[in-house]
Amino acid sequence: TFDPGLFEDVCVEDSFETKNLILIYYYILKSRFSEDVLHCLTAAEDIYRKIFPKLSQSTQWDIFIILYNRLFGSITSDIKYLVRANDLIDFVWSNDVFSHNKRLKLDFRGFLSALSIKFSLLDADSFRLFIEQYSDKVDNKYIESIRDYSNALLCFKERSFDKCLQNLSRKDILETVS
Repeated sequence: TFDPGLFEDVCVEDSFETKNLILIYYYILKSRFSEDVLHCLTAAEDIYRKIFPKLSQSTQWDIFIILYNRLFGSITSDIKYLVRANDLIDFVWSNDVFSHNKRLKLDFRGFLSALSIKFSLLDADSFRLFIEQYSDKVDNKYIESIRDYSNALLCFKERSFDKCLQNLSRKDILETVS
């Protein structure tokens, strides 16, 4: 069996963070077979956060997507996964990483996925701030629909159900976001 402690002691780090990347992927893979999934994903995320500034944006994004998908896929079993996924979004997006390439905008499906997590965890004011801060990071061809849908969710959270329906009925919003 692989001993991550021994590996960390014996393996010499290089300027590419190879040792830490191997450990991240080890913990991600282990999370698929371990009974303590959250521990494995937390270990991978801790290393990821530690070396984040040293990674290329492409690698930052790739690892984010893998970790996020593992956390999101486990949300139904425990709210801790939802909270970890939320924290991971905050960390990566606050570092202006929205895709594997700085020239690309945030994919609307990624925004919608994050929006569902934020909707579940945040109060209305914090949810509004999230929408204001990140909706313009989405590809321009989806931005209007994304804002309408986000505002519909915000109105729902604020119990303004008529406004919620108004936002949902704009243009082809449901075709865009579904």
